[in-house]
Amino acid sequence: MIRDDDDLLRLGHWSLAHDGKGCYVRKRFAGTLKSEVMKSCLTIALLLALSFFCQGQSQMTTETDFSSADWQVDSTREVSYRVIDVGYGEFGYDVLINGKIYIHQTTVPAVPGIRAFARKEDAVKVARLVVTKIEQGVMPPAVTKAEIEALGWRDH
Repeated sequence: MIRDDDDLLRLGHWSLAHDGKGCYVRKRFAGTLKSEVMKSCLTIALLLALSFFCQGQSQMTTETDFSSADWQVDSTREVSYRVIDVGYGEFGYDVLINGKIYIHQTTVPAVPGIRAFARKEDAVKVARLVVTKIEQGVMPPAVTKAEIEALGWRDH
């Protein structure tokens, strides 16, 4: 058996060794295998962290301070909505006050998970409900799963 201290000459991962019976050329794994495993683990960890961060970014909604004076709806403020395509044939909505986005909803509110509306009509109905709540002074204009289901949406 050749031991590390039997090496006569080392060049990178290769070494020339002698074990008493003769000389051998061998590839050394001690140290390099460990460092390769460490590099692989770090690479995987970084990719997972990046994936988590990117997924979180794509699903984030606009954080809004509901105590802000901008939310005080009166007759001079226009509250509107627009349905947005979030990809994969699914929909969400934006709620705007005087043309400025105050709610960017890419998922079905009040429902666990990250799912958008499968039907554009459902996104329209919920957006209208949110607009109505804002016009009535309900702040924040949160909706419940029961309210969404009452509008005809079903958890598929």
